[in-house]
Amino acid sequence: MSEPHTVYFSLGSNLGDRQSNLIEAIQSLRANVQIERVSSVYESRPAHAADQPKFLHVAVKGTTDLEPVGVLRFIQRIERRLGRVRTDRHVQ
Repeated sequence: MSEPHTVYFSLGSNLGDRQSNLIEAIQSLRANVQIERVSSVYESRPAHAADQPKFLHVAVKGTTDLEPVGVLRFIQRIERRLGRVRTDRHVQ
């Protein structure tokens, strides 16, 4: 078994119940990430599309045994489950 890796996540939501979306995302991360710290919540305007609602953001620090590709696949599953649809050309 490998050493745990420190990971940082920037979470954001601008649709629906933004705060509940962030809470659910953090809870979902706990399946494979030992959460160590969560920042305060802050609000911002969208950077590339002014016609969208404002975002709520948090930063999360944790540790995981997953390798980088495993982390990516894990967080993409969370995003899909929470309803994220990747349509913006600025977000890959």
